[in-house]
Amino acid sequence: MELKTDHGTFEVREISFKQQRKLHRLNALCWQTGELDLDAYYNLLDEVHAVSGLSQRELDDLDDNQIDTVLQACFLSYKGLSSKKKR
Repeated sequence: MELKTDHGTFEVREISFKQQRKLHRLNALCWQTGELDLDAYYNLLDEVHAVSGLSQRELDDLDDNQIDTVLQACFLSYKGLSSKKKR
């Protein structure tokens, strides 16, 4: 699946229903207390990275914030959402 971001276009793997449910569960843990749990958030992004098939080489030219942005866009794509604001 092609993922277009402000930091480039990446080829990421399609995920299974089981993987999608795991990401959903990890996302819920991010907001369990009503506020963003950063440890849970980074666990979610690490899992997105693992299932996406993105290599370190593909992300080497990006800084940590840009990598997080790419992984967040990938997560939103997996969830059928868009990071683009609708007007």
